[in-house]
Amino acid sequence: MGFINKSGILEWTKLNIDTTMPTCGVYVLRNSLKQLIYIGMSEVSMKDRLLSHWNNNDIPNVAFFDWYQTSDGQNAKSLEEEWIAKYKPVHNTQLRG
Repeated sequence: MGFINKSGILEWTKLNIDTTMPTCGVYVLRNSLKQLIYIGMSEVSMKDRLLSHWNNNDIPNVAFFDWYQTSDGQNAKSLEEEWIAKYKPVHNTQLRG
């Protein structure tokens, strides 16, 4: 399990989100100190999921993000679960109970 392509840490702007891969993968939202605050995944399009977060402004204090393309949706789901368990981002804990 793993990823096949990744971005660097990018500023949380619509322009940068528009450059995100429209494929399955995992994305990481970070605060102004570049600390992980939320880990999410998409089985279809990371770009669409990130745009949804941007448009809904549903995760507070996002300043940066990065993404990791996976070979398929199952790998994205597994990687997301592994990283949430390992890093315990504050907003995953709050949003998922």
